[in-house]
Amino acid sequence: MTYVAHVNAYKNYRKNRVRADARRVDAAHATADDVLLTEHEVAGRQGRSVRTLQNQRVNGGGIPYLKLGRAVRYRLSDVITWEEARRFSSTSEKEQRKA
Repeated sequence: MTYVAHVNAYKNYRKNRVRADARRVDAAHATADDVLLTEHEVAGRQGRSVRTLQNQRVNGGGIPYLKLGRAVRYRLSDVITWEEARRFSSTSEKEQRKA
């Protein structure tokens, strides 16, 4: 392993370690409803693109979000509520909800 590769590997290790430590602190002080998710985590959870979430924030109709400085975060409870509102057991049920 070259010196540059070793340095880059160590930087990645430290970056991931800091993130893991921050998640542990958040998890220790938060309930399940207080957990904040990044747009990448929400997109992965829903099988949608980050760009779709970004478009919904601009155009409306998306999941309620928090803007913390430059960071966008979604409350897990808001994500679950939004998903539950879009749960159907048949295709005809969707038409009945619109009426």
